[in-house]
Amino acid sequence: MKNLSFRYLAVIIPAIVAFNVAIAQGEKILTDANSGNLNDYSMGKKVKNSPTEDPAPPAPEISTKAIRQFDKQFKTTSNERWYTIGNGQVAEFEKDGITTKVFFSQKGVWQAMVRYYQEDKLPFYVKEMVRTSYYDFDIVTVIEVSACNKIAYLVKMDGKNYIKTIRVVDGEMDEYESFRKSVK
Repeated sequence: MKNLSFRYLAVIIPAIVAFNVAIAQGEKILTDANSGNLNDYSMGKKVKNSPTEDPAPPAPEISTKAIRQFDKQFKTTSNERWYTIGNGQVAEFEKDGITTKVFFSQKGVWQAMVRYYQEDKLPFYVKEMVRTSYYDFDIVTVIEVSACNKIAYLVKMDGKNYIKTIRVVDGEMDEYESFRKSVK
């Protein structure tokens, strides 16, 4: 059973990372547009480069069910930003040094949550598990993925010769990525 859920999360994690890349690219478009380099629709708002252009279209529709679920789960958050993605919506916010993205389906059903943070916020048992095997690496950042009643930790690490991503799910650890640094 653990092996099946581990495989399922192995498929879910890259999909969520792909969603994050798409959102980051949308934010890049908006940043470029605000600097006057681009005229494009981004996150439901048309960025205008000249005063003679048409007014902005209405903001994308966000499911009221998703908003209610979000408000119920994150009562103290008020600075969230909503985005529409291919088959759903994402709410993103930052609190206490943790960036959180919550994914909802088009109908507003919670799908997954991704949190980005530094080593000091990593649960002790995960940190100890990783540090025991990779004691000569520095933890750069952590990506925590919650989906299907499971939590997976992707621990990004930097060593002398390698950059690695270690995945921890259900007390099991494996090397998710490994890149050899170029020699100067």
